[in-house]
Amino acid sequence: MAQFVGTGGCRRAVIGQYMDGVALTCSQLQRSAKTEAEAEGEGEAEADRAAEEAVDSVAACDNCLAGAGELVEAAGSGEAAWLAGTRERAREERVVVEKLNELAEGTCAYCWGMLHEVFDGESSAERRDEEEGRRHSVWQCAQIGEGGVVEKLDSVRRWVVYRREVAVCWKCGVMQRLCEQERESSSRGCRWEQVVVAALCGMREAGRAKQQMSKESVWRETQVGRSGYVEAAEQREGDDSRDGRDVGFGQWIGQEYAGRRINGRAVSNGIGVVMQAILEEEEKKEKQERKKRK
Repeated sequence: MAQFVGTGGCRRAVIGQYMDGVALTCSQLQRSAKTEAEAEGEGEAEADRAAEEAVDSVAACDNCLAGAGELVEAAGSGEAAWLAGTRERAREERVVVEKLNELAEGTCAYCWGMLHEVFDGESSAERRDEEEGRRHSVWQCAQIGEGGVVEKLDSVRRWVVYRREVAVCWKCGVMQRLCEQERESSSRGCRWEQVVVAALCGMREAGRAKQQMSKESVWRETQVGRSGYVEAAEQREGDDSRDGRDVGFGQWIGQEYAGRRINGRAVSNGIGVVMQAILEEEEKKEKQERKKRK
């Protein structure tokens, strides 16, 4: 705080270094916003107008307005790396949003979670054949079993409690900012309410089946196992301990994800694991496509 108040340079750079580990000045962020707006604008006039609005949207600190902030900019300040990282995060968000929409509207999230675990995120003809039989909503899913879809998912969801510092929608479990953007663009309510928990339950059950069929301990190699979820051996042996498993699983979903921070903000295990699974599938698909082109 003393450095933020006492600096003669850009205050945004000081707070950026503290929050995200990257000291970017107001002018650097303005140039970044302008570049992205120009790239997205349709036509020269539209691009110019969008660029001006983007620059105006980044408010300069008092030192930069006075002209002193530029003094902290130096060669090798990390601007290029930061811009590259920003574009990559934007690309990842587009991939994640597209998949979440698919799972909300056309493909069963529970079945997708199971198939992701069974095929280790790989795309294959066999998996595509399996996916064709899973073109139903989560409400129509026969894989979840008897007792009702709502009851099965709610037996986990009722134990999910998100901590205040975790930046997710408390209804769907997706990052708060993405959820709000989708609600504004679609004029609907929370559209991913039945996605995250259903997908995680599918991953867990497929992981459980892997463990039961293996003579070795493979639980920590599953998607949820790699992310820190642990079940005692007796909990994995049968349905008689389902209530206890669901309590622990729901509580784990709401805890802070240790794998990564999204734009400097903490997220829950729930969306952290689902997002990681989506991006792993995308990466493996891209590798397969590059091999085909060679």
